[in-house]
Formats: sequence, C-alpha cells, structure tokens
Amino acid sequence: MRPIKILVVDDNALVRQLVCAHLKSEPGYAVCEAADGVEAIETIAKSKPDLIVLDLVMPRMDGVQLAAALKNALKNIPVILFTLYDRMALEQNLQLLGISAVVSKTGPIQNLLEEVQRLVPLTRTASA
Repeated sequence: MRPIKILVVDDNALVRQLVCAHLKSEPGYAVCEAADGVEAIETIAKSKPDLIVLDLVMPRMDGVQLAAALKNALKNIPVILFTLYDRMALEQNLQLLGISAVVSKTGPIQNLLEEVQRLVPLTRTASA
C-alpha cells in the first residue's frame, strides 16, 4: 500500500513543522510542505498530493485564492482549511471553493488528524 501524500501549506514555519510532525507520526502518511499558495502550486504539480491542509491567511497567494485556482483542477483532492478564524463563519462560503473541511488551529491537533483520516482513509490507497 502506498502512503497517502499530504501537502501542508502555511506561511508560519512553526505551525507547518508542528502539523507535519504530527502527520508523519501517523503510519501511512507522507508529508510535503509549502509556505504559501504560489509555492503550493509548484509542490502540487511535483508531488500530486491526496489531501491538502491549507492556511487561510498567507502572503503572495492566500488559502481562498489557492482554493479558487485549484477548484476545477483538483476536484477529487480534499482540502482542509486549518485556520485561526471562526469555523462557522467560513464554512458555508468556502464549500463553494471546494474546501472539504475547516479545522481551528486553536483546538487540539487531534481534530486535524481526525479530519485527515475521515477524508483520506488509509484503506483508500490500498489498491493504488
């Protein structure tokens, strides 16, 4: 079974490192990272992730701009918005952009891991 590839996009290096470390500690995940939307587009082309964990506010290209740019190209790739902003206020508008879930950075990291597992269960890639 090939590992599930997860791209973590966040301009805060410490947050990126924390999220990547937690994801890498789970069996079956391969993790890559990008510091903003522009870098993410390049990384997506190279790594072809199965899921994207995306910050909302970033320089050069923010999470909304990236989600809009990728909406049609990546229809089958779940995107989790990982943000400090209010989940309920964002969820309705972001679903229109193809965002699969919103997870607050202020909650336990386990919330993010649970959404990753819900959206790309390890059994999904068993036949790939």
